[in-house]
Formats: sequence, C-alpha cells, structure tokens
Amino acid sequence: MTIADNAIAYRLEPSTDRTTPRVRRRQDIELLRIVGAFGIVWFHSRVAGWEFAYSGLMFFLIISTFLWSVSGSAERSVLQRARRLLVPWLFWLAFYGVVNLATAKPFVPLDKGIVLGVLAGSSIHLWFLPFIFGVLVLLDRIRGRLRPEVLGYGCAVAAIAVFVSSPLWTPWTKEMGAPIAQYSQALFGVLVGVFLGHYRLLGATWRKLLLAVIVLMTVCFYIVSGAGIPYIVGTTVAAYVLLRGIRFPEGLELGWLSAATLGIYLIHPFYLRIVGKFSAIGGIWYPILAFLLSALTIVLLRHFSPRIARYVA
Repeated sequence: MTIADNAIAYRLEPSTDRTTPRVRRRQDIELLRIVGAFGIVWFHSRVAGWEFAYSGLMFFLIISTFLWSVSGSAERSVLQRARRLLVPWLFWLAFYGVVNLATAKPFVPLDKGIVLGVLAGSSIHLWFLPFIFGVLVLLDRIRGRLRPEVLGYGCAVAAIAVFVSSPLWTPWTKEMGAPIAQYSQALFGVLVGVFLGHYRLLGATWRKLLLAVIVLMTVCFYIVSGAGIPYIVGTTVAAYVLLRGIRFPEGLELGWLSAATLGIYLIHPFYLRIVGKFSAIGGIWYPILAFLLSALTIVLLRHFSPRIARYVA
C-alpha cells in the first residue's frame, strides 16, 4: 500500500494476535498526503519558505512505507508494482523529455551516464517513482521472512545510523548528483515509515525511546548545522498524525483529492512552467495556482477518463 496506489489511507488499530494490525480509512492521513503534495509543489517553486516545504517529500516517503507496513496484505508481484509505478514513470519521462527537446535541452541528463540519467528523469522529480518501486519490491520480498518486531526495531536503528552517518556520505552523494543524492536523502524517511508502521507491535518502552531518539536527533542536527528543518517537521508531524491521529468532522471526505496526489506530483512541474511563463503571479500564490491547476487536471482526468488516468496518474 503506498500513496501511489488508488487506495484510501488507513487507520492503524491494535491487533489481537500481535502479528498484523487491522486497518481502516482515516481522513487525517488523507490530509497529510494532500499537504505533502502541496509542499512539494511549493518546494519546486523556489518561492519564500521553499526549504521548509521540502517536508512534503518526507510526508510522502513516510506515509508510503507506513501504509505498506500496516496494510497486512500478501506481497504484490513485481508486475503489479510496475503497472502502478513504472508505467506512469515512463509516460512522464517521455512527456518531459519531449518538452526538454522542444527547449533545446537533452532528453535526459547524460553527464553521469545513461543509466543515472534515465533514473534521474527528464524532470528531476521523476526520480521518486523508480526509487519507491525498488523500495516496495524489496519490502514485499522481506514481508513474511522477518518477524514484524525485528523489522520495526531494525528500521528504527537503521534510520538512526543513516542520519548519524550523514556527514560521511553526504559529500559523496552530492558529488554524484541526481538521482543518488535524492535516494540517499529519502532513505531516512523510508526507514522511519516502516518503524512507525510497526510501532504498536514493539515494546512500549523501547518504541518510545527509539522515537524520542529519532526526533531529538533531527532537532540536534538542525541546531548544530542550521539545516534539516524538513526532517524535523516531516518526522514529528507524520509521527503525531500516524500514531495519535486527528479527529475530523463526521462525513468529511478527502479521498477524492488525496487519490490525485500522485498525479499532482507528476504534472506540477509542467504547470509551474506555464504559470511562471504566462502569469505575473508571484510569492506563495505561484505554487498555490500551480497546485490548483494540477489538482483540477488530475481530478477531472480520473473522473472522465479513469482508464487513462490509471496509466498516467
């Protein structure tokens, strides 16, 4: 289960046999997905506050592996994952590649070689789809081979190790550029999501201690380096919403918009270009307008051409 799926977000409930938690729809996670999508549009607009808006990507990553963890479903085939993630990736790779050629740019960046160029994508945001595809396929293979508690504890410890060691590997990943830099930065969110998804299956004392260490670690990193706000906001807000929950008015339904978040993510660079080129709108209204146009396009496409939408959004 991922934010890239058409499924609605879920509510985590304790399991009676401590093996697999039950799930049901939850509107606060729907809202977190929508906020995450807007944050990414805001980040790519580069208007004031764009560094803070990068938290949206953390929401995406954490929710993706959190929902995989709590879904309790049998492992999906590689083909099923590919249909949902790689088919849209190929469509938008071609779309933005054609846009690049029309503006006298290479179809994909080739300075690091053809493989890394294709994985980076014809638009930089496309790195996410092959990355999360690989992550979920790997997790599908792991499910059932490790006890849930082992996976939960292991991912928490791994997240701490990845973050603590970041000064060692960050210079190398920056030198490598896209998509290696994006993959390495995203790994922390992936691991935190799996940890939070298994949170209620872990010992009460240890799970609280590990969560406190993860949050305090991101805060200390910001204090020392002056950077890392997306990690603080992304981790703390996501953990609060996913573990504690937020009550919404009865009858409020956000699924119609949250189901469009993958499509919004994929199409928004196009609308950022259009709005930036043909509009004098600036400031925060720039990403807001691009987000609204992206959302309107995907919602209408999903309503009137669901078969097409299934392959592109």
